Amino acid sequence: MAHKPYNLYKRATTRNNKYIYYCQFYDESGNRMTAMSTGQTSKTAAEIWAIEQLKKGIITTNKNITFAQYAQDWWLWEKCKYVKGKRVRGSDISRDYVDSMRSYLQNHILLEFGNKKLQKITTKMIENWILKLREKPSKFGQFLTATTVNHCLKTFKIMLKEAKRLGYLQNDPAESVKRLKETPKTRDIFTINEIRELFTDDNIKKVWDGDLVHFCLNLLSASTGMRMGEIQALMIKHLHKNYVGIFHGWSRKYGLKNPKWRSEREIPIPSKTSAYLQELISISPYRDADDCAPRAYMKIYMCGATHEMRVGPSEPTCRSRLQTASSCAG
Repeated sequence: MAHKPYNLYKRATTRNNKYIYYCQFYDESGNRMTAMSTGQTSKTAAEIWAIEQLKKGIITTNKNITFAQYAQDWWLWEKCKYVKGKRVRGSDISRDYVDSMRSYLQNHILLEFGNKKLQKITTKMIENWILKLREKPSKFGQFLTATTVNHCLKTFKIMLKEAKRLGYLQNDPAESVKRLKETPKTRDIFTINEIRELFTDDNIKKVWDGDLVHFCLNLLSASTGMRMGEIQALMIKHLHKNYVGIFHGWSRKYGLKNPKWRSEREIPIPSKTSAYLQELISISPYRDADDCAPRAYMKIYMCGATHEMRVGPSEPTCRSRLQTASSCAG
């Protein structure tokens, strides 16, 4: 039979035949915490005092912990035990990812569940919250997209799954909650003629406003399929005549990092792309081997010229489809 979440015992005072009841609560691991004086001389009054401490949340146990208390250190790089566990086990988890999860927690999850007891959160509550989020205006005045809501749900699911694993919960109320259907924007692939128009030498002034850096970095993306962060982090020592080495990505907030999925690799480049890269290096004031050539310009606008051709694609779509089409275009 489970014991009470506290233990009471008497301690004698300096007065003859006078006793004060002390209380020891149990922590999340079932260990007794430091004894506290109840200030009561009768066991009944001491029981009432102990129960009041638990109701007020002054003493945190698995049974009365609120979601806000459980979430206090979640998604903080140096404090979150979940993140630390991922890192020591070699998981490729980035600070940008952790920051974004913390943002979903603060801006959407805590507002709804922060003051609720962790063990009182139900599947129905989560389902209702998902529907409410879908009707919540964003900071731009539009409703949250299904993609944003799914990110919030993913964050919440990870936290509740971990709460079950660590013994805070017997069942995971979010386990059966399904993601919302997302409707991705329709994007067309570039035509061969559009690719030729973008990257013909004679059109640098017309299409790229004469911006050689802008032209060259987009040419590199189109030639290799490199991510924008990989181009921003590209060091001069990794630029070779026939290939480039990808060993880093770039975070706007944290600088150099591992490439996505730790996908270090070497990629062949066409002679035209190589020639333009060497030209950029020759006119750059930063020529040390460890300098990040593109970052020296602090200027990368991926596929900017495409906005006048058609609705601008996202950066990942742009680089992959540019690479496909440029390969066909030769």
